[in-house]
Amino acid sequence: MNLNENRGRKLYGSKSGDFAQREIKIMGFTRKGIESRISKKIDEFLFKRGFSKSGIGGYDKKTNNDFLRISFVVNTVSDIKGNFVIGYSFSLRINEIEEIWEKYRTILGEERRPLADTIGFGRAVINPSSNKYPEHRFAKGGGEFIKEEEDLFKYIDEFKQEYEELMLPFIEKVKDIKWLDSIINTEIENISSKTQYISNIGFWYKRIIIAKLANNQDYEVIYKWIRNRFQKGYEESGNEKYKSIVTVLDNVYFDLNAIDLI
Repeated sequence: MNLNENRGRKLYGSKSGDFAQREIKIMGFTRKGIESRISKKIDEFLFKRGFSKSGIGGYDKKTNNDFLRISFVVNTVSDIKGNFVIGYSFSLRINEIEEIWEKYRTILGEERRPLADTIGFGRAVINPSSNKYPEHRFAKGGGEFIKEEEDLFKYIDEFKQEYEELMLPFIEKVKDIKWLDSIINTEIENISSKTQYISNIGFWYKRIIIAKLANNQDYEVIYKWIRNRFQKGYEESGNEKYKSIVTVLDNVYFDLNAIDLI
């Protein structure tokens, strides 16, 4: 996936360079201090919009049809621009897509794995101008250096504005099955490493599910290409994992063919 590197990570206080073994305190700031300030400024804003807290830096919103997660990450860095970098990312799970294949997770030995996101994005996807440091490990994709408290409050204010004006309209766009199909099924022989935004978990099943729901005319061809890919892998290697994937592909294909689309 070609996502913001921080997408989905929720751990504050990641360290780098000379700071790996000691607490950083700049202008009264510590990692925990930043965490506390974010919580105080963001909690009320997101709680009023139906979110609940999910660990450190994470906020979840569930409906019957989907699941939205926003994650804030703070990294400790050594840079003249500041000693912390803050960033946020967001991901969306669309139950209509994921539930079709997830009922076969036991066949794949993944029943204990967290439920899959469908798609995820970094801040710069909805606000390209925020990508000020595209070469920086932590700041690329919309991260911001924090040198003093004013920098943090400015970033939080920008997030609130982006949530209302950019993120919400964008989320409605990406829920469109035709749009998802245009991302994941750009070509018959598409693979996850060439696909932006779509979660790797369940990628192959997502391809045929989205193709079917989008009335993609190449649905059958996509299914056969994916199935042959893993069937050949099993025959050549004897790897039981490939065999399990083929079994789930066939089960999903059977279920999809029972769906009547208008």
